[in-house]
Amino acid sequence: MDCVHGRPRWPHADARPARKGEKPRSMRTPGTSPSGRHAPWIILPVRGEAAGKSRLAAVLDPIERMRLNRKLLRRTLDAIEHWQGSLAHCIVVSPCARTAASALARGAVVLSEPLPRRGLNRAAALGVKLAARRGALRVLILPGDLALLRVASLNGMARAAGAGARAAIAPDRAGSGTNALLIPAGARFRFAFGADSFARHVAALRARGYAVTVRTDQGLCFDLDTPQDLAAVAGAGLWQSFGT
Repeated sequence: MDCVHGRPRWPHADARPARKGEKPRSMRTPGTSPSGRHAPWIILPVRGEAAGKSRLAAVLDPIERMRLNRKLLRRTLDAIEHWQGSLAHCIVVSPCARTAASALARGAVVLSEPLPRRGLNRAAALGVKLAARRGALRVLILPGDLALLRVASLNGMARAAGAGARAAIAPDRAGSGTNALLIPAGARFRFAFGADSFARHVAALRARGYAVTVRTDQGLCFDLDTPQDLAAVAGAGLWQSFGT
């Protein structure tokens, strides 16, 4: 075992057999997208199985919300792994032991969030700091509730940011919040997730000299947060494919 911030890092499942249709792990190249470009490290803050999706309490009981949170995490990790070939460059930041165990079993890096009440901004900053220490050139901060996330969405963010002093951002459907943010790992940047964060992030990046590209891909802009959102993805097989 090794440790990240004082917590034991359990051996991950590198030895698991490849799923049907996928390459064995030994044949994949961590940190590269299917296009062959150096892909960003991904920072995935996750509240946890019990704490997440509290706004759905009116339509889902606690057990159902836990199952939904597990499914969202699994689907997000599936999309990232399908894109990069492994989860070696994915950092899951969470205070939840079950979430940590699930992510570690998949081969992701897990960072315990000791002060979860400090919120998404602190979790994102901790993840970026660890990624930079491990050699990341760029980082992509994603929430864990993008129910329609696809590989094409991730590729689009990477292409939009390009290289050098460039950044890419995806707003939520209302154009208020920030659903995805790709920046250089060494950027001196203060996260401002929350209401109106999209405008604040764009303004802060441009003030620091970064060219900012805005992405409005459905896979990035649709976050599952309300009963109406849940109903929208419940049918039509919208959860089935992350590879296109």
